Amino acid sequence: MSNIDPREYIRQVREQTIDGFCESLQQLRSEHGAIATEMLIESSLKHDDASVRPMRIDALVEASQQAVMISGGEVSEGVPVGVFEVGGQSVRLYSFAWDACIIWFRHDNFAEHLLQDWTVAALDVQNVNTPGADGLRGVVHYVGEPRREAGGWLLEIDFGSAPLAVFDGLLQRLIDLGATRLQVGYSSTGLLPENLAARLEREELTPESFHDLMLEAIRSLDTVSHAEIKEAWQIDVRGKGEKSDNQVYLGNVWQRIQRAPAEARALEVGRVLRMLCETSSAAKDQAPDDLAQLRPVLRHVEFLQQLSQRTTTPIPVVQRPFVADMLLLCVWDQPNGMRFTLADDVAAFGLSAEAALDRALANYRAEHPEPELHDDGPVTVVRTQDAYESSLLLDDDFWNKQSATVSGTIVAAIPARDILLFTTTERPNGIASLRAAVARIMQAGDHVISDALLVRRDGGWQAFVDDAPPAKKPWFKFW
Repeated sequence: MSNIDPREYIRQVREQTIDGFCESLQQLRSEHGAIATEMLIESSLKHDDASVRPMRIDALVEASQQAVMISGGEVSEGVPVGVFEVGGQSVRLYSFAWDACIIWFRHDNFAEHLLQDWTVAALDVQNVNTPGADGLRGVVHYVGEPRREAGGWLLEIDFGSAPLAVFDGLLQRLIDLGATRLQVGYSSTGLLPENLAARLEREELTPESFHDLMLEAIRSLDTVSHAEIKEAWQIDVRGKGEKSDNQVYLGNVWQRIQRAPAEARALEVGRVLRMLCETSSAAKDQAPDDLAQLRPVLRHVEFLQQLSQRTTTPIPVVQRPFVADMLLLCVWDQPNGMRFTLADDVAAFGLSAEAALDRALANYRAEHPEPELHDDGPVTVVRTQDAYESSLLLDDDFWNKQSATVSGTIVAAIPARDILLFTTTERPNGIASLRAAVARIMQAGDHVISDALLVRRDGGWQAFVDDAPPAKKPWFKFW
């Protein structure tokens, strides 16, 4: 990216996004008539409840009651812009989107409720702000749930029409709460020491120098206690608190670096470092396999394809088709995280893959926490606080009870591993609001599963299809 002052870059990103937003609103009015803008859809919001997630939809076509999400377009990941100061602390800036801003930071004990006051004010949930000359309220549209990522925390914000002071206010609030190493427009390259990133860009790499550079980069991670080159194209890595090594194979990343332009090499290496941070155990060796640990999980059909790209041999994961674009898989639920179950794992217990999936379902249905339901406008958010929210889709007893207590037919979605949403066909603006929420969550890109909507019929799930018209313009999309 050409040399530009980071503050000026941020100002331009905001200005261009809002200009495009206003143009799209005008286009919508000319094609569809009256529209409502920046509407807070959670009419039942409780300000003292940190689990409630308010959200402003970009626009609502009044005639059809269709919600519209306006996108500012794609932004390349990991393009460095520079460093700027906030509250005496340096913040690293990468290319980012104003309406899908990623902020990453370190914090020893972060919790979402610490940002609750800022969130309520930034979204103007009491509708105090009056529209300006451009018809906009100067408000944030969405604040995502903080998620652990690469040894830190990841926060996704749609800053909407908010002024720059709100952007600065969030960074200052995080710093006041003890956040460090902040990055805006989070990139995996942020895990790579600057001297190594510079070497990657300017050096003519050989396999030998690449091995040495990767070893130094892995050793720089604060989640790693030991790393050494064991053989060609392999580094053995031990995470802090672990007693055994994991293998990092360098062949694929070397091939990608060979094809990538020099300025993109750091991003490829950063992705490897990010994967290591996410998969490292910080406690102890994994517990022995126990059939009581089996749990069911749902993933997109492309998950297995992505998994197979990490190894040269097929991975016989226990799985079967579920519905729409989803698979039902099996994991070992262990103290230091989930581990996907292989056919050989359960064969050692005398179980087939099908029997293992049945056992996982029985385990989950018998032991999952009591779900908590929160109505955010026409959309109900279901929480179990155990990272298995999406698996609750598999509990027929739960859904039979819900079907008996609501009006209309249930339509649900699991856009991410720990997010389960549903509405009904009789809730006003329910389907549109559900689609809008799913789109925002999918855009954040953290443990996402599927944007498919599922309808509850005949005691099971089917892909939901309605007659919503497709997008007519590239600048916005109907949901």
